[in-house]
Amino acid sequence: MAPLRNGSIQRKIVSISLVAVGVSLLLASSSFVVYELLSARRATIERVATVSSMVADKSIAALALGNDEDARLNLEALRADGQIVAACFYAMDGDLFARYSPSHGGDCPARAPAFLGHRFDGKRVSYVMQVKMEGAPIGSLLVRAHSLTTWSRVQRYLPVVAVVMLVSGTIATLLASRMQRAISLPILNLVATSRRVSFENNYTIRAERNGDDELGVLIESFNEMLGQIEQRDHELERHRDHLDDEIKARTVELEQVIQELQDEIAQRQKAEERIRFLADYDVLTGLPNRRLLKERLEGAIGDATRGDVRPLALLFLDLDRFKEINDSYGHATGDRLLEQVAERLVGCVRGSDQVARPEDEGTGEAGCEPTATVSRQGGDEFTVLLTGIHSGHDASRVAARILHALEEPFSLPERDLVIGASIGIAVAPHDGSDAETLIKHADTAMYHAKENGRNDYEYFSESMKAAAIEKLTLEGDLRIALEEGQFSLYYQPLIDLDTGHIEGFEALIRWHHPTRGLVPPDAFIGAAEECGLITAIGDWVLHEACRQCAEWRDQGLPSVRVAVNVSSHQFRKGQLLHAVADALSQARLAPQLLEIEVTESSMLDNERAAIDTLERLKELGIHIALDDFGTGYSSLSYLQRLPLNSLKIDRSFIADLDHADNNHSIVTAIITMVHGLGLQVVAEGIERTRQLAMLRAWGCDRGQGYHFSKPKPASEIPQLLRNAQMELEEQSGDE
Repeated sequence: MAPLRNGSIQRKIVSISLVAVGVSLLLASSSFVVYELLSARRATIERVATVSSMVADKSIAALALGNDEDARLNLEALRADGQIVAACFYAMDGDLFARYSPSHGGDCPARAPAFLGHRFDGKRVSYVMQVKMEGAPIGSLLVRAHSLTTWSRVQRYLPVVAVVMLVSGTIATLLASRMQRAISLPILNLVATSRRVSFENNYTIRAERNGDDELGVLIESFNEMLGQIEQRDHELERHRDHLDDEIKARTVELEQVIQELQDEIAQRQKAEERIRFLADYDVLTGLPNRRLLKERLEGAIGDATRGDVRPLALLFLDLDRFKEINDSYGHATGDRLLEQVAERLVGCVRGSDQVARPEDEGTGEAGCEPTATVSRQGGDEFTVLLTGIHSGHDASRVAARILHALEEPFSLPERDLVIGASIGIAVAPHDGSDAETLIKHADTAMYHAKENGRNDYEYFSESMKAAAIEKLTLEGDLRIALEEGQFSLYYQPLIDLDTGHIEGFEALIRWHHPTRGLVPPDAFIGAAEECGLITAIGDWVLHEACRQCAEWRDQGLPSVRVAVNVSSHQFRKGQLLHAVADALSQARLAPQLLEIEVTESSMLDNERAAIDTLERLKELGIHIALDDFGTGYSSLSYLQRLPLNSLKIDRSFIADLDHADNNHSIVTAIITMVHGLGLQVVAEGIERTRQLAMLRAWGCDRGQGYHFSKPKPASEIPQLLRNAQMELEEQSGDE
């Protein structure tokens, strides 16, 4: 393309003519060849279809009577057609019935083709049709033929097409060379004139016009353009004076715009002041927000610490189970509920109290009359600042009044709702000498109220602070323990009570704290659940138990199942199935060597989803055990729905089994019921010989406890398994 782009206009015109002629001839030739090819193929298909129909009609009786010899003779009649390469009859079941192939090759498939009609395969055409007798199919016929005549016809035309294109190209070249002069000469004349005008800067020069065609019009337009340029040179001087006048007028307009901008800036400053004012109040409820509360609390605490003003109290309120309302009815309903709660909180303060809203600014005198500031902290949290009270106990009356007011149903479009609240109370200066401390202590007291049953209030105490600090410290240590690998697993054997053999191990987590020493799970599992680390810890336990079990297998030790406890949080997250599959995959452990232990309470939040997860785990081959049975609220119908392999009786029923007769009936009833459900029974906490004897007599399947072994670190398990294997071999030898 580069030589053509940089070449002369003569060459371009000739090239364009040749390309146009060549493309036209190529398209015409291609269309002719394609037409001939399609016509030949259509003739071949019609000929093969006609032959097939004739052979099929002659062979109806042979197919109907199962006479393959007659059918073959009918096919042999196709030998006269040299283009037929194969013909095959197939019975109704698709098996080959009779065939003909001049080359005696394998052109007939063993089974009838799955299509009807024709198909081209390279240089052959295949035609399949059903053979029918009285309208009902009794078999099918496949005929294959060469389509060489099609290609031979195309090959005959190719030399003719080539000669035509060559002759046409030669003639087109000669004609284009002569005819291009009518176009190129006027253009070259126009180019020469434009160069002269540019060199001499003389706009009076005009190009010579040689005709009335488009090139003549172009030359005339070029001459007119030169005349316009000459005229505009004269007009430029006149416009220059006019431009000076316009600049002066625009200067005046610019000064007016500047003044308008200054006015707009002043208005924007007022709007920003309004925005800063609105920043102190909650948009939804109209109550003071967190920032304004903190500002007023700092001032009130400063007055209270001087000793000449009565004490103050801060009530920190959190709505109970508000998230459930948001999730069930939507955020719009939740917002309407918050607005109504704010109204009730405002109405709960004493008649002489002042609720500080924007419209109430400036009323009341600090330190003289009791006042109250109701504010919204965010979400479903509110605070009530009580100043000028006689004592901290006055706050309890306001708290009780609030709880009583919230007992009345809230009227919402969807339905009437009842919601409670938990309130924490901190009194200044006793519980804090600054706003942050007082808010934090009131918040701490509120969480204690939630933990103690909700819908109540609690005063802050130093013991709460110590407990909160201990809880935060424990949560921080747990995060460090997870990052630094301070956890380990101990393994307690699961014993077959009939044979005494080790059937598996339960993996029990231990925390090797750098200062506290070995921490049992009861001391930190609850904190891990509250701070959200239980899922990560549970995943670690799952992966480590599978890895360790696979390591024992690779050491040549007997294959034993390892049991892992999972928490309710792992069910709620919906990731248990993925975590189990990932742990098994990484450890390359068979699913049959893993047992998942669940408790009744872990599945209460979403029973259907939990059961679905357990069913999918069991489908993988994983054993499922119900742990701590008897401490929850399971019914027989509930147990029937669970996809369990075994059930573990809680240790509280086993502990006094050899002392308390009333436990006998409970344990025997559990064993009988569980066996009736087709499950195995496991007893936890077996510590004495008499307990073991009683459980064996009642048909308990498996057990674990200190009577057999304490939980042991992983390093001691191989020797334990070897000893058990030796005992088993000795027993086999004695027998």
